[in-house]
Amino acid sequence: MSMAPSVWMKFRCELRVRWLAWIALGLLVGVVAGGVIVAAAGARRTASANERFRDELRSYDVVLQPNCEAADEYQDSSDCLRTVANLPAVADSAVVSTFDGFIATEGGRSLQPEPSDPCYSG
Repeated sequence: MSMAPSVWMKFRCELRVRWLAWIALGLLVGVVAGGVIVAAAGARRTASANERFRDELRSYDVVLQPNCEAADEYQDSSDCLRTVANLPAVADSAVVSTFDGFIATEGGRSLQPEPSDPCYSG
């Protein structure tokens, strides 16, 4: 004699008595599965955010400020920059000029690190 009909009957009886618990369990599983899917989609988008940002703004990968000294005399800075640009690992290069300025509040408090303290320790 097969036990399948008796097991099925027991399951139906349990389902009639505890239908609310089964619905709650189904909702809980659905909410958790939805949260996992949302977290995975967010992680995938976050992982590609840096590449999309870099591609959109064509930002720098590396900024190099070479100090070109040869023995006792300085080389021409354009010669040094040309040497760096011709390195095998360099795909593209550009010359960028920077400007140092002092920015302060109306009260005179500095808003950027002091030149003598580049890590702004205080």
